[in-house]
Amino acid sequence: MTKKSLKERAADADKRARQLKAQLNLKNKRERTREANAQERKQLAQAMKWTCQKDAHRKIELGGVVIAAGADQMDPAELCGLLLVALRNLAAEKLPALRQIGLTHFEARKHSRGEE
Repeated sequence: MTKKSLKERAADADKRARQLKAQLNLKNKRERTREANAQERKQLAQAMKWTCQKDAHRKIELGGVVIAAGADQMDPAELCGLLLVALRNLAAEKLPALRQIGLTHFEARKHSRGEE
């Protein structure tokens, strides 16, 4: 085996330095990707949590409406049937009047319970 010249050894060292730099860049890129993915998963989990909380709040709110209307003693299937029939026969122009009836009922219920 012959000894490498100083120029060849410098070229080898330069080549090795470039390889090490490329490895380090690749490692840093993987780490950034890993961190970005972790952040994305965290944001998705938070969004799903908010969605679940919003859904739970909506269901509680609807349950309160059923109770306020005095329909809480009805069988769930009967209540569902009643709503389906009402929705099938409902004309869109009657919605504002129905909303007003509901608001009036909620207000009267609030006053009868002593709430303001």
